[in-house]
Amino acid sequence: MGRRMAAHNGYEYGDVADGILYTVNGGFTDFMYYNTSCLPFTYEMNHRDQGGFYVNSSYIEPTCTMNYEAALEIAKAPDNLYEMFDGGIDGIVVDPRGEPLENVSVNITLLADDALNITTGPDGRFSFHAPNGRFHYISTEKEGFSSNVDLYQIMWDDKLTELTITIKDNVAPSIARVEASHEGEVGTEFGIGQEVRIDLSEASGEAGLDGIVTIQSVPAQYFHRRKALTYDDATGSYYYIWNTDGLKPRNDYLVTTELWDIDDNRDRDGVTPEGPDLTITLRDITPPMVPINLTVMALPEGRTLALAWEAKVDDTQTYTLERRVEPDGDWTLLTDLTKDDQTFVDQGLENDVSYSYRLMAWDKVPLPSGWSVEVTGTPHDTMPPGDVSGLVVSAPVVGGVLELSWTESTDDAAAYALYRDAGQGFQRLALLPRGVTEYTDLEVVNERTYHYRISAFDPSENEGPRSEPVIGLPRDLTPPPLPVVSPLPELTNLSEHHIEGRAEANSTVVAMVNQEEVERYDVSPEGTFSGTITLDNGVNRVSYKSIDAAQNPSGHTEAAIVQVDLNAPRVTYTEPSVGQPNVPTGIEIAFVISESLVSNTVSGTLRYVDTGEIVPASVGYSGTTKSITVTPRTALRKGTEYEVTVDGTDTAGNHLTGGMLTFTTVKEEEPEPSVSSSFLLLLVIIAVIVVLAAVLVLRSKGGKEPPREREEMPPPEEPTGSPAFEGVPEYQEGYDPRPPGESEPRGDEDWKEY
Repeated sequence: MGRRMAAHNGYEYGDVADGILYTVNGGFTDFMYYNTSCLPFTYEMNHRDQGGFYVNSSYIEPTCTMNYEAALEIAKAPDNLYEMFDGGIDGIVVDPRGEPLENVSVNITLLADDALNITTGPDGRFSFHAPNGRFHYISTEKEGFSSNVDLYQIMWDDKLTELTITIKDNVAPSIARVEASHEGEVGTEFGIGQEVRIDLSEASGEAGLDGIVTIQSVPAQYFHRRKALTYDDATGSYYYIWNTDGLKPRNDYLVTTELWDIDDNRDRDGVTPEGPDLTITLRDITPPMVPINLTVMALPEGRTLALAWEAKVDDTQTYTLERRVEPDGDWTLLTDLTKDDQTFVDQGLENDVSYSYRLMAWDKVPLPSGWSVEVTGTPHDTMPPGDVSGLVVSAPVVGGVLELSWTESTDDAAAYALYRDAGQGFQRLALLPRGVTEYTDLEVVNERTYHYRISAFDPSENEGPRSEPVIGLPRDLTPPPLPVVSPLPELTNLSEHHIEGRAEANSTVVAMVNQEEVERYDVSPEGTFSGTITLDNGVNRVSYKSIDAAQNPSGHTEAAIVQVDLNAPRVTYTEPSVGQPNVPTGIEIAFVISESLVSNTVSGTLRYVDTGEIVPASVGYSGTTKSITVTPRTALRKGTEYEVTVDGTDTAGNHLTGGMLTFTTVKEEEPEPSVSSSFLLLLVIIAVIVVLAAVLVLRSKGGKEPPREREEMPPPEEPTGSPAFEGVPEYQEGYDPRPPGESEPRGDEDWKEY
């Protein structure tokens, strides 16, 4: 890396102790690596006298001492620093035959304490880069081979130095198998005059070995032969062809073997260290006579052919019987028979299919005779199967079904025919394969009688006798499951509700309200139903049950409690009263309700009657006093008619009734009429004239007028029908005019104020 950085800048460079990298103690390297998995490196780029690089000042930023060009070169350096060198070694590891060796462990000692471990691939090669001119120790190891260590020099700095390392095998060949054969047939007994091939297999399959085979008669002086082995590329074995012409039969011959490789590693023991690897016996090869008079006959039970032939009088020991399916099947081994066998019964055949047979004899050697004349036979079943026993029928409590079962036949029955009489004679109901001993009849009607019989068919379609009839009567005794119904609300202001659900197909669902039937619903074949249910005002206990087609009832579902509230809340009292005049402008308007409302449903508006304009006001609700208050945010106008509307719902959703009133605020005070001074003066003058006139009249009559008696005035009448008292009830002792909910009673003073 240092050389590459220097070459990039065109500078001379120096390094420390002729090394490329060196460690620096101190700092937080270990701490950083443990906690961040990052390992720092320090590259010194100082003056060459200080062991680093001479840095041209033109490459240094004014405020930084770092050489950015060199830093970029560092960033481009490979992970393996040795890859920066063009020189190195390109090597191959081979065995003494020059064959490349795979999986050889190659260890290379590099600079300082660096080392490199490489494993050769299928081509036996390895390579690495390092500085030119240096010597490196290279060691090679492979299991089964001798290790090698040597010192090698890198000769070039611009290319790899080629190197070949040869290691020797230190594992001796191992003879794993020795066998003899004639024309591919392995054995230890062969006929005189036959060519016997002796094959030797090496355990690892190694090629290029040398070996010999030794064949010695018993006793030894009769025959002794020592021959070289030949390698067979096709089989990977070493072999020798032994011609037995002229040798004596019934003699034993001992075979021993030896193998060695190019490194002179030898296996002298063969497969048997203290004895021969193989003992071969030579025998007679004259075959026996061909079998004669082979015959075949079909048996009545079918699937069977019987064969027979004439007994032999020569040295026959066994027979081989082969068979093929006509017209063009392959011959296959059927069985091996002894010399005492003269018949054979071939079972398990397919009826109405032709089979051919041939017979061969074998002597003790063993030598085969020729094949006999071929014979052909065709099996056919003409015998019907026996009775089918154990037929029983049962009626499950679910109804609408009958279940039948019977005992499996022990003969050649291949199928069972089931017959049913539903009132119009027996007709075939089903044809079932062997192994099936149960049948479920779903096409039956409850409370109707059915008769059943069964028979067996063999593979040749011979039908056996039908069984005695058995009787079945289906009945549905199982109650249906509880219906599943959509839930109703716990509290509602509706009397009629839609319901839907699931129940047993084709059944009826009964709705019960307070233990009385109110509705029935038909269930579809898919098991669904829907409809409406009508509830009473008040508490309703709603439950359901199912009744199936056989009129079996289920239990009742758990009763659901539904509260129906059809009574809407109403206004029982207002302040001010409806249509009240002369209402103070600072009044708080109140409505007392007959029952509690849901607080978040309460609303109210205050508006001018003449314009319909809404007056800003705050609406409040008290669940304790069951009252709605409407408070104007500013004083009302005098002499103005207002309309107040409030609304809300109870817990059942019923809306408030009577939630509207109108009232008129107090009128403006009228001023006293004004009189002018001239008008007053005129009145005074008139009054004076009248008085004077009266005095003159009295004087003209010459005396005083006698006094008159005072006329009694009638008492004033009590005011009636005054608008100020309209709507005010008569006073009653203890009556409280306030809205309900206030705790302190009202007395006489309160009534007077009211």
